[in-house]
Amino acid sequence: MARKEELLGSSIGIEPMLTAPWTAEKQHSLENDLRTAKVMLEKPELSTAEVQRTQRQLQYLRQQLPKNADVYKLSGVLAHRIGQHEDAERLTRQALELNPQDPDLYGNLAIALRAQQRIQDAQAVIEAALKTVPASAVLQRNLGNLFSDQGAYQAAAERYRQSLQLRPAHRETWMAYSFALARSGRLADAVRALQEGSAQGFDELEMLCTVGQWLLAHARGTQAVGVFARALQLNEDDTNSLFGMGAALMQAERPKDAEFFFDKVLENNPDHVPALSQKASIALTRFQRKAAREYIERGLEIAPGAPSLKVDMASILFHEDDLDGAETLCREALRMAPGLPAAYGMLSQIARTNGDFDASRKYAEKVIELAPQKGGALSSLYASKKDISEDDDVAGVLARLEAQETTSQRDLTAYYYTLGELFHKLKSPERAIFFLKAGNDFKRIALKKEGHVYDRKHHEAVVSRNIQLFTKEQLDRRDRGLDSQRPVFIVGMPRSGTTLTEQIVSSHPLAFGAGELPKVPEMVGQVTREVNEAGYRVGFPGWVQVVEDGTYAQLAQAYLDYIAELNDEALRVTDKMPHNFMNVGLIATMFPNAAIIHVKRDPVDNCLSCFQQNFQMPHTYSTNLADLGHHYREYRRLMAHWREVLGDRMYEVRYEDLVADQERVSRELIDFVGLEWDDACLAFNEQKRSVKTASVWQVRQPIYKSSVKKWKMYEGHIDELLTALGPDIVED
Repeated sequence: MARKEELLGSSIGIEPMLTAPWTAEKQHSLENDLRTAKVMLEKPELSTAEVQRTQRQLQYLRQQLPKNADVYKLSGVLAHRIGQHEDAERLTRQALELNPQDPDLYGNLAIALRAQQRIQDAQAVIEAALKTVPASAVLQRNLGNLFSDQGAYQAAAERYRQSLQLRPAHRETWMAYSFALARSGRLADAVRALQEGSAQGFDELEMLCTVGQWLLAHARGTQAVGVFARALQLNEDDTNSLFGMGAALMQAERPKDAEFFFDKVLENNPDHVPALSQKASIALTRFQRKAAREYIERGLEIAPGAPSLKVDMASILFHEDDLDGAETLCREALRMAPGLPAAYGMLSQIARTNGDFDASRKYAEKVIELAPQKGGALSSLYASKKDISEDDDVAGVLARLEAQETTSQRDLTAYYYTLGELFHKLKSPERAIFFLKAGNDFKRIALKKEGHVYDRKHHEAVVSRNIQLFTKEQLDRRDRGLDSQRPVFIVGMPRSGTTLTEQIVSSHPLAFGAGELPKVPEMVGQVTREVNEAGYRVGFPGWVQVVEDGTYAQLAQAYLDYIAELNDEALRVTDKMPHNFMNVGLIATMFPNAAIIHVKRDPVDNCLSCFQQNFQMPHTYSTNLADLGHHYREYRRLMAHWREVLGDRMYEVRYEDLVADQERVSRELIDFVGLEWDDACLAFNEQKRSVKTASVWQVRQPIYKSSVKKWKMYEGHIDELLTALGPDIVED
């Protein structure tokens, strides 16, 4: 199906001109054929049969009327409409040779050149034509479009203004004028332009919403906020304006403010599917998966075929470890919307989790093709790529970033982390640390907006309270929990080797690797709420002084029920939530006979690896080198306490020892968790289970030593970290 080019602002094309009067005095049948072709090309859409018939008709007319400019003019218009832009240029130039006085032909030639990305050539054609016909509203507007293509929005706005002086009742030009003003930063002028346009009889509210949606489609959320604010002044209950304001605030990375407007939409219309989807997205960013699921399920009840909702539900299933279900939903979404970037992004995550890195890269490349501004897809693409070239890879990322007219803070953050990783692989520490610091600075700002701030004094107090309350005498009491040995807890700093350790243990035929389970932190939060509702104003670990002894057995049973849903057959189930190192005292009380494995790594390597990682979870301390050093010191202080009070109930694995002597350490691990040795534990990288953490690439490879002491390359560039850690830890 061929479509007539429609002008909806600078986002589409230069206005075609078919308005020249017919003056040829030819035979009546040829005149009729030419009129028929002209009428056909004025239709908004053409079927394949109509295109073919008109092509044959114009070819015949060119044979019969070789000196008729209008025949070549119409032939060029048809060629452009069916995507044959070089033919359109050739035919239009032939028409100009026959009739150089027709201003329409200059516009049509510019159309063909613009379609070939020859913007400068198109501009030269229009400027030459305007010297002859300066009072052409269409040519002025088309030149404005060309300036917009080049990002010269001030110049574009001036041309649109001149066009409107000649043709004030043209709605699309008012819209294009407003777009250009907004994109040049003149938001107040853009809104005033729409008010002026409304004086021509246009609906101002409709125009505002259209412009706002266009700005959203081009990731100009900050400007769209101002446009929708004006729309809401005209009608504070208008659903389109309320939803548009919410969407604009989301793009401006103000989800708390956006949520108010989505709630207003749902008050007026509880079945508003886009608002339900946005509420689900906000809940997902806050890791409130239960709430997100409820919004998505409600949306799917109303619109069971909505592709975006299917991808949202796929994200829920992914985090619930139903990877097959998540993949099925993504493929269903793509059957309905083949160009949906989010579906390909989810498929990339699923493939990467399953260890299919070739497929993951393929899907990531598809996301980049469909949504080049999405920095996260670039991160996925380069996460497992070994051979990096500055001329190809770095230059390619920088070119993509430069090509973005606007980039969200989240995507810009991902770009910076990616560039940091690329320069790290290129062994260029100065440039790597520059981009990593920039990425972490942006990440810290985003986390602060959501209320996540690293508070050193508070963290120190929590560590001290753990040390004070979980004494050796307290933990020697083994009568308050359950004696199950089924759970195996693997703790340590993120990026310390916890995933590798779990992969080795879970390779045993009688063990199951459950990954990073949120259950213990969730139970801590649950008891904290219950204790506070009972009148105690105390958090964890303070509430261990007020809860009854039976609470620990209840929590232990709830945990066992939880892991039984994940796997009810394995003798051992690993939980490798790293930050459970803060909860070791509670875990040891709940399960006095359970294995607790502490994985530790070279302090500077560990901290630097955290700094390089764009974590999904809000690890606020990891966005600043000095905070990282502080957090690591507190972690070491707490782990020294657990080592003292637990003794042989906790086994410590040193990452460097594991990579240097894999079999010996692996045998000790398996013995500690109470299983007989199995050689499958040496082939951990061949295990097919899903791995979601940032270490997914590493644990699919055999043991390698390249991550040991890699921080030495950064000496002179990470002084804040080394100072915060202190020489006693750095030299450990």
